[in-house]
Amino acid sequence: MRVSFSVRPAHPIKFLSLPPPFACRKLEEAHNQFMDEKDQTITQIYRESKEQARSIGLQKQQELLRQKRAEFAQRYRTSHGQFPQATGGLDSVKNPASPSPAAK
Repeated sequence: MRVSFSVRPAHPIKFLSLPPPFACRKLEEAHNQFMDEKDQTITQIYRESKEQARSIGLQKQQELLRQKRAEFAQRYRTSHGQFPQATGGLDSVKNPASPSPAAK
C-alpha cells in the first residue's frame, strides 16, 4: 500500500504578505526618530570630548611653556640673578642700505 502526501498550501504568497502601508509608514517614522535621537546623542558626546581634549591640550601646552621658560631662565641667569642684556645683533642694522631711487 502506497500513501502519497502531497499537501501544498493553496496560496503560498499569503504567508509572505506585506503589512499595510500605514504600518510601514509608522515603522519608518519610529525608526527615523530613533536614529535622529541617536545621532544627537553621538554628536553631543563628540562635541564634549572635543572641547575637553582642547582644554587639556591647552593646559599641557601652557605647562610645557612654563617648563621650557624655567629651563631657559636657569641656564641663562647671570651671577646677579637676572637675564643678560640683549645685544640686539639681529634687531639692529649697523649700515642700512639706502633705498635706490626710482628709475625715471
